[in-house]
Amino acid sequence: MFYFFFHLQKEQEQEQQWKDSLRQEKQGQKELLQNLYHGKSRPRIVDPWTGQTAYVVCTSFIEGWRKFVKHSMVSDSVQEIVNAPLLCQHKLLVYKPEDMNSPDNVTRFTLVWENEWETLTKYYDYDVEIQVVQIPEGDQGRFTVVTIPGRSVN
Repeated sequence: MFYFFFHLQKEQEQEQQWKDSLRQEKQGQKELLQNLYHGKSRPRIVDPWTGQTAYVVCTSFIEGWRKFVKHSMVSDSVQEIVNAPLLCQHKLLVYKPEDMNSPDNVTRFTLVWENEWETLTKYYDYDVEIQVVQIPEGDQGRFTVVTIPGRSVN
């Protein structure tokens, strides 16, 4: 009988330790990624940010991550960053860079800054890295947006 209660108490302690660890992890992620969590200061294709790199992340991951951070809900959607559905069979991006901030695409993917990408990939594995860079064109402040991998021609 004593063994049973001792074993039960150990299980409860381990469960509490796991919950505490999960709470600390989600709090740490929320603190490190406050702008992403709140949807503030997002990279926008139309704004100049030459010299910086943005990354594409499937919006379903971001939504699941926000739920995890807010409610400690462990979910399949926050196990790994899965960007492969954003690519065609030739492993090229399906979407035009100039359409990346259109309301239709907000439900498909989210742009994150390089430091946010680095933080996310410390916590989560990913299948495909998709970079977005701006290349300056002359002195008029114009730029070309390039994605790596490139875009498929439709």
